[in-house]
Amino acid sequence: MSITLTELKGMITIEGVSRALDNQIFLSLTSNDGSNADTACNRAAIWAYSYINLKCKANELFTTDQKEVITEAMITMAIYELLRISEFYDEEYKTDAINLMNAALGISGGGSDGNGSSFIGAASARDEKSHINKFGSPFTSRYHR
Repeated sequence: MSITLTELKGMITIEGVSRALDNQIFLSLTSNDGSNADTACNRAAIWAYSYINLKCKANELFTTDQKEVITEAMITMAIYELLRISEFYDEEYKTDAINLMNAALGISGGGSDGNGSSFIGAASARDEKSHINKFGSPFTSRYHR
C-alpha cells in the first residue's frame, strides 16, 4: 500500500514541531496562535506527499525507520514554513528537510534541489601579483640553454 496524504498528515503534529523548537521560539513563531502551526504542518505534509510522488516513490512500502525520517523531514519543513509565515527566511531548514527526505527515499546526492547533482569547483583569485609564475618563465635564461 502506498503512502497517502492523510497518512502523512497523521505523522506530523503540532506537538512534534513544538518539541523540535525551544518553547519561547515556538511561541514566537506561532504568535500564540495554533492556526499558524496547523498551517505549517499541513504544508509540510503536502510538500512530503508531492516530493515522494515527484521522486516516483509513491508506490513503495516504507519501513518504520523510513517513516521516522520522513516525519523528521516534515517537522523540519514545518519549521521552515513557520519561519516563512513569520517572515523570517532561513533556507537551511528547507535544505535540511530535502536532505532528510532524500535519505528516507534512498536518493543519493547532496544537491539542495533534490536531483542528486551538484557542482564542486574551485575559485581563483587574481591580484597584481597573481601573474607571477613561481616556476619560472620560458623566457628566462634557465629555459633557453
